[in-house]
Amino acid sequence: MSASSKLNKLTKGFVPTLALSALMLSLGSCDRQTSWRVEGNLHQAEADTTLVLERFTGSLWIPVDTIDVKSGRFGYNAKEAQNGADVLRLRAGDRTIYFPVDSTETLTVTPVDGGQYRVSGSQLTELLNRADSLINASIAGVGVDSTLVSVPLKRELYDKVIAPDANGVISYYVINKQIKGQPLFSIENRTDANYFAAVATKMNFINSDDPRAKHMETMALMARRNTIGGGTPGLSLAATVSGLPSEINLYDSYGKQHSLTELAKEGKVIVLSFIVYDEDVAPAYNLALSKVYDKYKDRGLEIYQVSFDDDEAVWKNSARNLPWITVYNSAADGLGVASAYNISLTGPTTYIINRKGDLVDRVGEPDDMDKTVSKYL
Repeated sequence: MSASSKLNKLTKGFVPTLALSALMLSLGSCDRQTSWRVEGNLHQAEADTTLVLERFTGSLWIPVDTIDVKSGRFGYNAKEAQNGADVLRLRAGDRTIYFPVDSTETLTVTPVDGGQYRVSGSQLTELLNRADSLINASIAGVGVDSTLVSVPLKRELYDKVIAPDANGVISYYVINKQIKGQPLFSIENRTDANYFAAVATKMNFINSDDPRAKHMETMALMARRNTIGGGTPGLSLAATVSGLPSEINLYDSYGKQHSLTELAKEGKVIVLSFIVYDEDVAPAYNLALSKVYDKYKDRGLEIYQVSFDDDEAVWKNSARNLPWITVYNSAADGLGVASAYNISLTGPTTYIINRKGDLVDRVGEPDDMDKTVSKYL
């Protein structure tokens, strides 16, 4: 079986796209080429598996290649030169091994006690190992819940990892770190706002054109807004809004990015749906959407659905069973979309975008879906 066939099988149809390469824009010099290798051994329990190589988009980990494991050993050479540094991960089932890449280097994965792994071979790996060691020690000592709100831990991560990080890639990894699906640094936390600002400043100084720097700038602004009391009020949407209140450009479960503004240019009637799949009302709501979609899809109807689920796995399991566009607004993406579209996230919210690309209506109840949509077809 070819590598691409294995990847499609393991990721249920994900196909790498050219857009993915944009995520590797350099944090340093834009013309510096990097080619690297990662190799090592796995624990006996994972000796006969296939590793999936994944890259972080700012909200999702997207699979980009597979690596064969033979008798517990593996080796992987980057197939083409990439620009700049990044943190990638190897996934074997539910277990993940994080590692940074930068310049021409060989990284070594070594099994350690407790079923864990250590990656060595560069200064960046030592910095990442330091971050993970601090976090894991806190979890072992006080548990997950206390670690998520630990002021001393966050201060130590800043002093020992973020501040010394001259590259920026490990700072980005740490500030976006999640534990059991919950963000370690939260834009809702007054103290954490200072850390978002520090990382944003660092990354903008290193390379302001990097999309990760733009992402951090947005997160820092949102953190500041959310913690100074009040913030930017949600829009009071009139019956008709010329154009859209905000762009939405997020990833589906196969790693494809979908721009709402680009979709709106296609001349379709769009049902813009905001939902949390892990809510009791979600199945009935999606059933109503499904009936409308089946009835009108041949007449130019499209559905663009944004999930705000805390658990990425819940979203993926639901999204892949739906026939329309389903994208994920994770904790890392922040609450900008929710604010722009005046969403409370206490239940599904539905808008209609007409063929001209204008936001023209809001559907109050699922039972009103057909009647409201049909007015614009």
